[in-house]
Amino acid sequence: MKEESITLEDTAYLKISITGDKNSVNHFEKDADGLLVKHYENEDGTIYTIKAGNKTVRVEQVNGKGSYQQYIAGFEIKVDDWEQLDAIRKEVKSKVEFLPSKNGELFRVESIREAESDIFVWLGFLDLNVLIIIVLMILIGIINMGSALLVLILVRTNFIGVLKSMGATNWAIRKIFLIQAAFLILKGMLIGNVIGIGIALLQYYFNIIPLNPEVYYLNTVPIELSFTSWLLLNLGTLIVCVAALIIPSMVITRISPAKAVRFN
Repeated sequence: MKEESITLEDTAYLKISITGDKNSVNHFEKDADGLLVKHYENEDGTIYTIKAGNKTVRVEQVNGKGSYQQYIAGFEIKVDDWEQLDAIRKEVKSKVEFLPSKNGELFRVESIREAESDIFVWLGFLDLNVLIIIVLMILIGIINMGSALLVLILVRTNFIGVLKSMGATNWAIRKIFLIQAAFLILKGMLIGNVIGIGIALLQYYFNIIPLNPEVYYLNTVPIELSFTSWLLLNLGTLIVCVAALIIPSMVITRISPAKAVRFN
């Protein structure tokens, strides 16, 4: 039976040579921080000497011979559907984990979420920031539109009084102002979408906003253009803002027709 050849894993070796009195006991030269003072002989820093009294220790790093090509550190499985990541991890884990190979090694299965947990925690904070920003923007929109609706009602007080004197119900008059407010919201959303999508497209194609990769792990701000997300965000904003205006529109019910007609 042919024996399998066994090689050492690829690594770097240190070649150490000592000149001077090898038997003398001396202290190594250190700097103010207590670290060894190394005198480098090349720009790569792979050869340096250390002084110890009348002794000189020369250290040379010798690179391996590329035997790493004979070893496999791990296998990577690419998943097409991100939502199936956990299910696939469990399936692979049930089949190979803790089962020894022919050389006695044990396999261990971990997903990218486990291997790069710090990155995913950071991404989770980014998602939270996006949610907070969206909520704050919708609240600001509700407050602004509420103020605008009250101004519209105040300016149209005579009109409200005339409609009430003609038999119009409070809800019918409120719907008129809610529809007018909805048109104002749509106009603002149209302008905002043109500006926002324009900036997103510029970033998507030209990367006009850079990032520090040492901090954010990315060179530029990433952009994902999703029609579904855009549509849901716009519909949600419109519905929430119009629904929130129902409460301010209740001011109409407190307007007396007799006083409103005389209102200037």
